[in-house]
This record gives sequence, C-alpha cells and structure tokens, in this order.
Amino acid sequence: VGYLKKALSLNPRHGRAYYNLGVVQERCGEILSAVSCYKRAIELNYSRKNELIEKVEKMERFLEAEKEEGEK
Repeated sequence: VGYLKKALSLNPRHGRAYYNLGVVQERCGEILSAVSCYKRAIELNYSRKNELIEKVEKMERFLEAEKEEGEK
C-alpha cells in the first residue's frame, strides 16, 4: 500500500496505481475505499474502465444491501 500511495503522490493521474490500490483495499475488506479508488481509475480512463464500472456497480449494490440489512 505504501508504494502505491507513493506512486500516486508522484503522479496523481496514474490510473493503474488507483486500480491496484483498490484491489488491495478490497481484499482487506475496505470496500468504501476500494470503490473510491476504482472510481478514480475510471475517471482517469484506466484501460479496464468497462470492467471497473461493472465492479463498482456490484460493490455499491452490496454496500446498499448491507446498509438496508443493518437498518432492520
């Protein structure tokens, strides 16, 4: 994570670094942070943009379902 954040501090328009940071955060269970990184990668036209759009939509549906479940 440290190296990815360093890469982003040097080049804040590095879509692949945002993507990779999102992957790490997702695997660590930090879903909101992962979604944020994926969205930034999409904004920067990362090469896997279409795949990421689908992934973010699924993750947001998951978060919404979790929120609704917690409200019951």
